[in-house]
Amino acid sequence: MSEQDTTEATQDVTEDTTDAETTDAPEADEDAEPDWRKNFDPDKAAARITKLQSEAKNLRDRAKTAEQKAAGVDEKDTRITGLEAQVLRYEVAFDLGLPRELADRLKGNTKDEMLADAEALVKLVGAPKATATRKPSEALRGGGGGGDAEPVETDLRKIGERMFNR
Repeated sequence: MSEQDTTEATQDVTEDTTDAETTDAPEADEDAEPDWRKNFDPDKAAARITKLQSEAKNLRDRAKTAEQKAAGVDEKDTRITGLEAQVLRYEVAFDLGLPRELADRLKGNTKDEMLADAEALVKLVGAPKATATRKPSEALRGGGGGGDAEPVETDLRKIGERMFNR
């Protein structure tokens, strides 16, 4: 090997070592954010902070709205449960012939419990009075003197004929 070959080999080794030292340094990950201390830009930082604060505010508002809706649903559920219980009381009272005023006093969570309470209430108060039917009795007549008197004529044409034919 000549001196020239030795020099070239030494240069190649030196270049390889230099390349290895630079490549051994930690490679910059393309996905990682750049080091903020070296490339700090106050305007970009302020814009990012403003954006993040706005997003946080929107999320807080959405959470607050969701909580309010959940509270409204709970109120509606409570109201529906109360109304269902009231309807059930009225059904039981109607089945046993109790007046509406006594229906509000029935206790129990199920129809059977309310029915047992209503039967106990009927025993204490007494049997409910027979309700009046809406069907009129046959041959009702007005009061006054002649019970067997002929009904009064209501046809205007006949009344007019009697008045002028005298």
